[in-house]
Amino acid sequence: LKDIFAGFSDLIGGRSSVYENTFRDAKQVAVQNIKKQCAELGGNAIINFRVDYLTISDYKMLMCYVSGEAVVLS
Repeated sequence: LKDIFAGFSDLIGGRSSVYENTFRDAKQVAVQNIKKQCAELGGNAIINFRVDYLTISDYKMLMCYVSGEAVVLS
């Protein structure tokens, strides 16, 4: 259903709020996960933080992943 509404937005122009919300939600989950992993490693900050998105068109999948290095700042 999301794809139908997004496709309609593409036809008439404009931005697809459905996809924007999906991207935002995926990013929030990924950021929460990296913060948790940082804390589990004993870190209190993340450096070289990066957010990337990848689409796998064959499977109509969207992936959001984050990376960075856990460090201890004093």
